[in-house]
Amino acid sequence: MTINNGDAYTTSTLVDLSFTATDTNNVTEMLIANSSDACDNAQENSLNWEGFSATKTSWVLGQSNRTAQVFVKFRDAAKNTTPCYSDSIIHDSEAARVVSVSSTTPNGTYKAGTLIPIQVVFTEAVTISGNPTLTLATGGAGAAVNYTSGSGTNTLTFNYTVGAGHSSSDLDYTSTSALTQGTWIRDLAGNSATLTLAAPGTVNSLSANKNLSIDTTGPAITHINSPAPNGTYGVGRVIAIEVTFNDVVTVSGTPTLTLATGSNPLGLASYTSGSGTSTLTFNYTVGAGHTSSDLTYSATNSLSLNGGTITDAVGNDAALTLPGPTASGSLAFNKAIVLDTQAPTITQVTSSTPNGFYRAGSTVLVDVTFNKQVVVTGSPQITLETGTTDAVATYTSGSDSFTLTFRYLVGQNENTSDLDYISGGAISLNGGSI
Repeated sequence: MTINNGDAYTTSTLVDLSFTATDTNNVTEMLIANSSDACDNAQENSLNWEGFSATKTSWVLGQSNRTAQVFVKFRDAAKNTTPCYSDSIIHDSEAARVVSVSSTTPNGTYKAGTLIPIQVVFTEAVTISGNPTLTLATGGAGAAVNYTSGSGTNTLTFNYTVGAGHSSSDLDYTSTSALTQGTWIRDLAGNSATLTLAAPGTVNSLSANKNLSIDTTGPAITHINSPAPNGTYGVGRVIAIEVTFNDVVTVSGTPTLTLATGSNPLGLASYTSGSGTSTLTFNYTVGAGHTSSDLTYSATNSLSLNGGTITDAVGNDAALTLPGPTASGSLAFNKAIVLDTQAPTITQVTSSTPNGFYRAGSTVLVDVTFNKQVVVTGSPQITLETGTTDAVATYTSGSDSFTLTFRYLVGQNENTSDLDYISGGAISLNGGSI
């Protein structure tokens, strides 16, 4: 005996039976039952025997939504009875339905190009035809993700590749109807699956089962500043310049920032610290010939990776565009740093002491004027032409001004008809500086 020509499943409780006997001429009756009572010789006479036929249509199964069995035995006119035979078929009238949506991808944040498999789990095995899709909420109209694998099992996989511009703080599908069937999604009995998903954010939804964040936007620069005080800086001074992003960044290599320093080559600030924070520090050493009335960088593209990288925690490349060199947020806008690497020059040497004759023990003040303010350390001196033995005038005051005053105390046997310094190199730093 076979049920429905040997089918494994049926969605109806009405089935067709077919029988085969080795000697159909002698078979006169058959006994069909949905239980093994037909196999009990003691009960067979109390059951309903019927005339033999090679087929029996519209037999009503005794079990539903489970494996159903049918039993049969045959006898001839002399009441000789065959052994009991049986066949089974799975009755399934309940459609498969979605019970959960999840992913094998670990919780975390993912950038563009990352492959994230999404698993849709049903109550039972299903088969597919066509191209089912699952639409994910990734900003805008969302991302329709195509079916990848799983037909014949209870889990269908949809491979989602994160696209440029996609964004989500906790990835989920767009709605309860985000799963479409393509041509069809059916269980093994042929019932069309119920595709309604749990509402996004509720139990058994993707976001409830996983914590997958989508971030495809690289960090951007917000402003440039410096911890160095406003003021004027000369050759050799180190000025720290800070570039701040709108997100924490990670640095590899040594990126550089080209500064507008009025000379060729331009000043270069090299990355020194800040990886793992939102602010990177670049150190600039003022070079000979550099000049600026308000230090800033050269252009909006003055930040160079120099073979390195600047990325966020996910690996998105940072946008390196700077504010305009003098625009809001720029170094020049936030600070007032002046570069002056031109050495001061002497414009005149005179004296505040009145013209006249001075004897030993007298004091003569010598005033040296520069073309810019100067700062003095130590006790510089000027060597004066005073006859056989040259005398010196020692610095006394004027640091942080244009004019320095030196004091000359006239000594014994020193004489000159018109006091002057000995030469153009008469000023000696004497271990100090100007």
